[in-house]
Amino acid sequence: MKRDLNLFRIILLEIEKMPAGEDWVLNRDSSNLYNNDSEEKNILEHLILMQDARLITKTVTKGGDGFYELCPCNLTNEGHDFLDAVRSSSVWEKIKATVLDKGISYSIESIIFLAKKFAKEQLAELFNAG
Repeated sequence: MKRDLNLFRIILLEIEKMPAGEDWVLNRDSSNLYNNDSEEKNILEHLILMQDARLITKTVTKGGDGFYELCPCNLTNEGHDFLDAVRSSSVWEKIKATVLDKGISYSIESIIFLAKKFAKEQLAELFNAG
């Protein structure tokens, strides 16, 4: 499986929609993230990567029998920072065009760095336009 930061962004946006005090749980009835078992497994594996990166609280464990155990989760402070950095669709499209679509090696930290850089450029354009 290849890590998909676009999927990270989509999942984080979905988790963020939860009202304060409520936890998010992946399930087919309440999510439009997947339509079949293969897509569900991909999302579960990405949730594990996201908790390893400390973007979300613990949400998934995978037993030796191959079964996943789901727990409710929330965004961590790091998760909020990542999401804030990539929230803007225009910034995200620039990141994808600069790094993701070209197959360049990247880390979450480098994505945040680029997002902040592009956001600063947008602010500079906004204030220089007037």
